[in-house]
Amino acid sequence: EEFVRYRDAHPGQHFDRILVAYGTNDIRYHRAFSHDPRAMDSLRVALCELVEALRETYGGAEIVLADVLPLRPDFDYTVRAVHTYNDIIRHVADLKGCGVVCWLEEFLTRERMFNNRYFSKDGVHLNRYGYAVLHDLIYHFCS
Repeated sequence: EEFVRYRDAHPGQHFDRILVAYGTNDIRYHRAFSHDPRAMDSLRVALCELVEALRETYGGAEIVLADVLPLRPDFDYTVRAVHTYNDIIRHVADLKGCGVVCWLEEFLTRERMFNNRYFSKDGVHLNRYGYAVLHDLIYHFCS
């Protein structure tokens, strides 16, 4: 829905590269935290349809899918769901010929751990330390 609103509000735009960054809200929207195979299929189909719509609208653009960072690491159910979701992202990227940006892996490689240090008190959103790392990753992607 967001893509359609953007596309309609900005006709004729051209992009060289498009980064698709789903998040835990998208997982929740598809009820994929439950690990129900139908929910996982719903997620896979939605991502495939988005990639197809982007290709149809912005034909020459390279489409890159970003993996999902978990919520605070002690929210165990989200960590499991995020790994499953990241597998879906890699599967769709292979299927549709997209690149993948592995943000979780980058956090782990850079910082040697993914811990509460990167989260605000709500345990859901990154804090200034987490956003600083994410900023560097997005900057690297764009340059």
